[in-house]
Amino acid sequence: MNSIRSVRLLPPDDLWYRKHVAHYTYLAKVNSGTKIPDPRNVLTSLVERNVRSLMATQIDSLPYRVLRWEQLNPQNIFRVCYRELDGVFQTAQGSLVILEVKASAGKSSLQSGIAQIRSTISTLKKSRPNAVGLLVVADLGKYYEEFALAAAEPIEDYFAGMDVKLLAWPPQIPQGDRDFKGLCISLVPEPTLCAWLPPEDSELYSSAL
Repeated sequence: MNSIRSVRLLPPDDLWYRKHVAHYTYLAKVNSGTKIPDPRNVLTSLVERNVRSLMATQIDSLPYRVLRWEQLNPQNIFRVCYRELDGVFQTAQGSLVILEVKASAGKSSLQSGIAQIRSTISTLKKSRPNAVGLLVVADLGKYYEEFALAAAEPIEDYFAGMDVKLLAWPPQIPQGDRDFKGLCISLVPEPTLCAWLPPEDSELYSSAL
């Protein structure tokens, strides 16, 4: 028996997904009480929005932001699973591009980014075999101490020997490349990242600190 079934992409306002989010948000509040907002979330969201906007000028942006599937648990019961996506796009040749953005170049961040995008593509390929993954890395650790983890320097060397394809910026998804295994990585250049970040006298900058 296949352990995964009913794989599909959903928009973020899907009714059942919103109920799922509301349920677990309520449980998190009950179990943990009041949490101090994490300033990294503000800056990470800012980077994600800018990456999506840039990608949308290169290839078609699709309205999906959630991966939904059913997973067989140890009791042989299928349960519904969801995973939020940073973006979904489609090339002119019909390839589905799943975006994962990491706002830190620390080794743990890169490791989790690779693991997340590989897991997502592995699941999605059960219904969309033409899906490919794009991991975009922005090194905010150079500008904010909240992200100042030990960066993998140079980042390109960190990915050496991995079954991935490094792309220049802005990323152009390869088509017709027999050596391409379905996972691309692109690094946001410092000048581009600096242009995205809020000025120090802005309200957004203050809320991020």
